[in-house]
Amino acid sequence: MLTYIFADVSSDYFNADSDDNQCDYYECTDFNKLNISTPGMFSTFYMNSRSLCRHVYDIQDYLATLNHSFSIYGFTETWFKEAPPSYVHMDNYQLVHSSRSLKLGGGVAMFINSSLNFLTIVKIFCPHKTTWILSLLKFSEPKLVI
Repeated sequence: MLTYIFADVSSDYFNADSDDNQCDYYECTDFNKLNISTPGMFSTFYMNSRSLCRHVYDIQDYLATLNHSFSIYGFTETWFKEAPPSYVHMDNYQLVHSSRSLKLGGGVAMFINSSLNFLTIVKIFCPHKTTWILSLLKFSEPKLVI
């Protein structure tokens, strides 16, 4: 299984031309060798869950093998029909999701660390095209839209 991380280890995060911004894929063991536990570092995790309800315990077990807690965990293909069941949760994270209710599959979810100040601007569901969430995170630096 691959882990996706965007690691901001420089103070030049908002400079798109900076060579310091990195975005890479890692195997779990290689990822754990990175030693990236920098306090206050913003990081994201993404996974196509292919039914978050069905795989939630496998995903939790996998995330427990990683030596880093991410700021945001993002999942596609959650396959929620409406609201997710109560067992789909992460301690100290707030769940924001958009479900596809008119047909099978689809759906997106983000678990956003409770310490982050954010506002969900819009959740969009287009029956035959796409589902997405637009959230605005408020930092001391310029705002970041995810």
